Amino acid sequence: MYVLLWLLLAYGGQISARKPQGIALRRTRSLRSASTWPGQRIPIPMPGGVLRVSRGVSEQFGDGCRRGRGIGRIYSSKLKDAPTSLAKEGMVPGNNDFDSVSSSKETRAAVIETVWGKKSRFLRGKDVEAVSPAKLALLLTEKDFYDKYVIIDVNHNPKFNRAHIPGSKNIQAHRLIEGWSPIEILQRVNYALFYDFEGTQPNPNFLQEFQSEVAPLLTKKKVILVDNNILGTLKPTKFFPDGKPSNALRSAHDLLKQGDFKDLDIMFLEGSFEELARNGVKMQDSGGKKIDPDRYLKLSELGIL
Repeated sequence: MYVLLWLLLAYGGQISARKPQGIALRRTRSLRSASTWPGQRIPIPMPGGVLRVSRGVSEQFGDGCRRGRGIGRIYSSKLKDAPTSLAKEGMVPGNNDFDSVSSSKETRAAVIETVWGKKSRFLRGKDVEAVSPAKLALLLTEKDFYDKYVIIDVNHNPKFNRAHIPGSKNIQAHRLIEGWSPIEILQRVNYALFYDFEGTQPNPNFLQEFQSEVAPLLTKKKVILVDNNILGTLKPTKFFPDGKPSNALRSAHDLLKQGDFKDLDIMFLEGSFEELARNGVKMQDSGGKKIDPDRYLKLSELGIL
């Protein structure tokens, strides 16, 4: 049984497409989530286009793509009249963050609109500010720092307990997988195949926990969201015109979309905890014990943190 399950997950993880005649296909980045089941066929609004899902799960895998744990690939056409938004067309339900489609010289500008793209533009419109590890390290030395800022760590609780920025509060955007439904068992197995035994799923109580635990602290204070993700940014690049998503940025979007927090002044850490350590910040564990920067970097390199 375990062998069959392993084969299903290891070799069934490609989302393929029937290639319309005369149309070249390119592979885009890994999916972060999917709400599909094996064998499901999803029509593409172009001649002969059909996506066939070989493997899919209906829950998000949290930050499961960060270490190569993407659950599949999606292929899409480079037609000039390709749909502007896969998500808008309902082709792939769920909160998928597609980036862009590789294009030939003839269709170099063809880019698929993304769910993340909309979130990114919304966050830029709200003037969500990036703070570098070097700048945050400097801010942390100010005596009145905690009178002006509240640091919210959105990592899952065990990770927060192992190491976090002193004075930060943990409101997890994703929590450990809790149930044992067939889907959740598949999620656990998918993580375990990559030696990760702390698989996560979205925390459905994120906004409620923020409201009850953080909102009372926010009088004239800025919120700094951190998640130890080196990729999260709102800066556009050639291949990622909308920047790259992270749990901190998604959390910022979810908060600012809520009426109670629509005017919240939010910043996010654009960099990793490792960079903070290199700038001299001492992390601490759940017991309040400080972690020397050099020790933190060694533990992080070993994958212990």
